[in-house]
Amino acid sequence: MSRITPQDSGVRGVLDVIVFASLAALCCVIVATVNIVDLASPSGVAVSMPVVADTASLELDGSGAPDVYVITEATVLVAEIATPAMAAFVASILFTAATALTVLFALVRLAFAIRSAQFFSRVTVRTLNFIGAVLFIGPGLAALADAFARSGAYRALGVPYDGMHLLDFIPTLIVWVVALAVAMLAQVFDRGRRMQHDTRGLV
Repeated sequence: MSRITPQDSGVRGVLDVIVFASLAALCCVIVATVNIVDLASPSGVAVSMPVVADTASLELDGSGAPDVYVITEATVLVAEIATPAMAAFVASILFTAATALTVLFALVRLAFAIRSAQFFSRVTVRTLNFIGAVLFIGPGLAALADAFARSGAYRALGVPYDGMHLLDFIPTLIVWVVALAVAMLAQVFDRGRRMQHDTRGLV
């Protein structure tokens, strides 16, 4: 009967992280590629826009018959968007994908550090700080690029753009809270590293 040693368990843990990170990275690349290809659609770029609440007769997909609904938001296919705005759409997608990919590879680096029993080390602290910084900067750049792109789409339709509202920042704020939590965790590990260093100096 074979026994699983702690070392084997640690190796399997690292391999699990590598496999998960690789699959997640592949999904990020595929999604980003599909989204960028969709931007080149001849029918235009799909942009969600708020509309004045009003009733309209529509046939929803799968309903089988038209009915009257109240519309508060619509997805509009916007064609002939200016090149800077189109580039901003692409940049927003790339910023989001790059953020996810960078965090995934940093998690793999962190898994190797933990596998080497480097719980309270400079590598662990720097990796956690790096993840926190990426989670803070990446979504912010993506949100700004998306706002610039939307302003170009609104301009192509001749509709005034009111800019970003507080509710538009909610997804970004959630990620920023996670980034803050990771940064605080890095400080905890840094404190543990210093205490470990001081303890070894007393032995």
